[in-house]
Amino acid sequence: MKRTKLQIFLFFLFFAVTSSAQDVYKFNLFPDGLLFNPLQGNMKEARFGLIYFPDNANLKIDIGYTSDLLEFIINEQLTVRAGIDFYAYGLATSYEGLRLQIDMLDGFFGGNVSARYLLDNSELKGRLRIIHNSAHLVDGSFLLKENMWKNDFKPIPYTRDFGELTVMYRKKDLGLDNYYYSSLAYATMVRPISIKKWTFNFGVESVYSGVVQNFYDKPIDLFLIYHNQFSGEGAYLASHTIKGGIKFGEWNKKGLLFYLFWYNGFNYFSEFYNVRIEKFGIGFNVDFSSAIQ
Repeated sequence: MKRTKLQIFLFFLFFAVTSSAQDVYKFNLFPDGLLFNPLQGNMKEARFGLIYFPDNANLKIDIGYTSDLLEFIINEQLTVRAGIDFYAYGLATSYEGLRLQIDMLDGFFGGNVSARYLLDNSELKGRLRIIHNSAHLVDGSFLLKENMWKNDFKPIPYTRDFGELTVMYRKKDLGLDNYYYSSLAYATMVRPISIKKWTFNFGVESVYSGVVQNFYDKPIDLFLIYHNQFSGEGAYLASHTIKGGIKFGEWNKKGLLFYLFWYNGFNYFSEFYNVRIEKFGIGFNVDFSSAIQ
């Protein structure tokens, strides 16, 4: 029943966007790039890369994709798009040769509607995501010889179907390109049912562009990111993410990021959703799509 309600909501959302087409002076199918790039500080976004954790040599592996499928150019200032999100990340606890042992996996799929409004020397962006998130323990967590799960932890049927609205303001200050954002999310379905249905996020991405102006015809940018999320079970607690590093290529375009990572909060692998952790890592991402300019 709840899944049917979600499908009905998605239908009316799509209808509302397409019905506004009478004021649109241009429509594009399968437009280039992205209107709203994935948030670099949010662990639960589509990206392609990995984080290495020196304390135990584990890896967080991200494989995912988000794509804009429809574009409505309302006027010179306002653009609206609709797209899809398919991505996952896993925990590799060992790797020998070409073999990875995956212990845990979080999967996400859904869609999004995004908008951009241009201002003088700044811009406003918004994104509504409708996402299904499920989590699993996989073969790396099962001990064949002992015929048991590691630490005797049994898999749980974790599910979270949620809608998330994010608003972002971009402004250049003192030579920095700053992206300030805040999010509000509500889950129509959660398992276990003790999980809070509301979550709240805010953060900032600060970019210093053009440290090196011409590296094989591409610039090198420095960046520092902070992301905060309030979520929980019973009581709301904050989870903090800090990332800092360099990107080969322009910030909103295709490129390669290398960074240091620090996290303190609820485990981002949802099978352990109520366990608090603190992690330091070294990572890289490949930005696979460019934001429209």
